[in-house]
Amino acid sequence: MTSSVLFNIEDVEFDQHLFAIHGDQYVTGLVVSVGPSGQVVESAEYLAGIKHGPAYTFDESNTQRSEIPYRSGVANGVAKVWDASGKLRAEMTYRNGRPVRVRRWDESGAPVTPGANQAP
Repeated sequence: MTSSVLFNIEDVEFDQHLFAIHGDQYVTGLVVSVGPSGQVVESAEYLAGIKHGPAYTFDESNTQRSEIPYRSGVANGVAKVWDASGKLRAEMTYRNGRPVRVRRWDESGAPVTPGANQAP
């Protein structure tokens, strides 16, 4: 989903059901959170007040750290997490908000065995 309406998170309120509202309307568009240096640290697409589309996080150096696809307010699809150097560290596949597959890699890119004692 590509949006032409941009909202700053500071201008958005959330109701008791966590629907995003701007003024008296549910938000449809891209909602961003801006860090102290003016860089975008989070962004998410909303449709009629709920997350619907990709949500991203970025660190202070503008490196993408995560991507989570949403459909109708719940995670749905392959979410990815990168470390500060840009290496893919985890993929989680979601169906209707529930993780159905998790894959992780260590600093060298080797797969992490499920159940191993690893730092998150």
